[in-house]
Amino acid sequence: MDEFDFNAAPPEFQEIRWMVASIFLISGTGWIVNYVTTIRTALRDRASGVSLLSLCNNLAWETVFAVIHRPPHLIAALVITVWLLVNIYVIYVSVKFGRESQDVSPLLRRHLPAVTLLGFVGFLTGHIALSMHLGPTKALYWGGMICQVTLSASALGLLIQRGHTRGASPAMWYDHIFLFKVLRATS
Repeated sequence: MDEFDFNAAPPEFQEIRWMVASIFLISGTGWIVNYVTTIRTALRDRASGVSLLSLCNNLAWETVFAVIHRPPHLIAALVITVWLLVNIYVIYVSVKFGRESQDVSPLLRRHLPAVTLLGFVGFLTGHIALSMHLGPTKALYWGGMICQVTLSASALGLLIQRGHTRGASPAMWYDHIFLFKVLRATS
């Protein structure tokens, strides 16, 4: 991932290098806050406000870039690894409360862990293929944008489908809006 090798960047970039690292750190911290808010809300309401398949997509993206195509930039590697670790717990509480939910069919409820694993493996395969096709750096950005959009859209879809706000909180929505703005500013 040569684009992350900030030491090889031109002198003009070296002058603003701190800004790029700061924006990534702010965005990374924002997502960690969002994950913690999601976990707290799910534990409080005993329901997840985010689609399990979009979480699988996100976990697959984080796995690819925390394990397989780890960026050489220390802040990026650290932030993505923390996302991966915290997101595992987000998926755990989502599966746990998804199995208790009356909104899920009995067949799906019984096989929810297997469906989650299959979803993760499918998205992992897709993110690896995207990395091979576009290259790791472009796949990092495009895959991340796809994850952002699917997480937000699926959370909105769940809100509309369920007809209640259990599992969601205003803080989660403010985080999504803020992080989308940061992501757009850095693209």
